[in-house]
Amino acid sequence: MPFGDAEISEVIIPMIVSSPASTGYGLGAAPSLTGMILIPGGLLGATAATMVTRLERLTEPRALMVIAGSVVVTSVALLLLAGGQVVSATLGGLGMTEAMNIVVAAMPPERVASVGGLNHVLRSIGGALGGQIGGSILAADLLPGTPYSSWSAFSTTFWIGSAIALTAVAASLFLRPRVKAEPEFGTSLA
Repeated sequence: MPFGDAEISEVIIPMIVSSPASTGYGLGAAPSLTGMILIPGGLLGATAATMVTRLERLTEPRALMVIAGSVVVTSVALLLLAGGQVVSATLGGLGMTEAMNIVVAAMPPERVASVGGLNHVLRSIGGALGGQIGGSILAADLLPGTPYSSWSAFSTTFWIGSAIALTAVAASLFLRPRVKAEPEFGTSLA
């Protein structure tokens, strides 16, 4: 998946879409069509980012993290079941954007900057390592006589990414509920 939603959208999906139909999974799309196929996921991700605060009022960050991670796992499962048909990949844009906002929203205000920085570093490391691992898996399993990866190589990267997303879902169950800040002595509540 290389191993996050951004990487699946930016690396794997274009590879699948632009691969020839003769591979059994590719759509043989031109670069312009490949870019247009990525637009719905970006729009869903941007929309999800604006909905986090409203959704958080209805539930708590832990529940939203479970939902967001589950959306990512579901989108990958749909990709696997669809044999590479990428319509379902747009669901992932909703899941991970929301998850990152929820992590920051679950922190006390004095920790938001450090958590945001840690989030950025971990996503960069995960994307870099995931890209290398995923690329290695895809390069090691080519269709005979072609430069194209086999569907089993794509499936392997999707399964690894799903396992990581499920780990995130499990870890989110251990997030502490946010404690509402008490007003300091002598401050106005107005």
